[in-house]
Amino acid sequence: MKKKAENINDIENNTFIGEEVQKTIGDLLTKVTQEKQQKIKELEQLIEKEKQKEKEKEKQKEKEKEKEKEKEKEKEKEKEKEKEKEKEKEKKKQILIKLRKQQQQIDNDEDEQQQEQEQEQEPQIGSVPSPYVPSLKNPDQYTLVLDLDETLVHYQELEDGGQFLVRPYAETFLEEMAQYYEIIIFTAALPEYANFILDIIDQKQNISYKLYRQHTVAYENSYVKVQIIFLSCLYFFYFFCIFFKYSIKRRILLFFLSAFFIFD
Repeated sequence: MKKKAENINDIENNTFIGEEVQKTIGDLLTKVTQEKQQKIKELEQLIEKEKQKEKEKEKQKEKEKEKEKEKEKEKEKEKEKEKEKEKEKEKKKQILIKLRKQQQQIDNDEDEQQQEQEQEQEPQIGSVPSPYVPSLKNPDQYTLVLDLDETLVHYQELEDGGQFLVRPYAETFLEEMAQYYEIIIFTAALPEYANFILDIIDQKQNISYKLYRQHTVAYENSYVKVQIIFLSCLYFFYFFCIFFKYSIKRRILLFFLSAFFIFD
């Protein structure tokens, strides 16, 4: 009976110990699970914080992009303003150029009107500068007076009307003579006829002044006979003029070149 009682006590004690062990194990498990849950929460919080940081970074990037876009827009606006300013400057320049041209035209018209009025009031001979003076542009330069009708060109009445012959090397002759002399052309023709021919011969405008029919006055015994001497080449007269430039002391050389050429 005693042994049975002891066995019963041992069993009871063992059951009590087992319950305590189970409690301790349960407590440990609960603590472990709680700690795990806390760690999981902490990790989740960290993840959320990192996500928020990333979102903030993205927002900052977007803001920076917007700022860059605004800067680009401002630059484009400035460029457009500069272009508009340049266009305005060009318009102003064009307006100034037009105004200057108009002013020049007005001045030229006024000068022409004044000249016409002076020519109407004064005699034509007095309004034309006299060729028998030193050079008008350069006082130290000689003046060469040439006849148009039978010097630079030749006209025959038997030929068809409106045709004229240009002397050989007439253009080069004028170019060479313009280097040493101030050239004056006189003719017995009207300006309409003479200017038409001179525009063809003197395209480089080597002639300084022109005297026409209306610049002379007819009176009795005003015609002089000239003895004609025939030469074959225009260049002879060219060297002849250069020789006289350094030998003669007069300021004016008046030549009737029709006496120096063969009439073909």
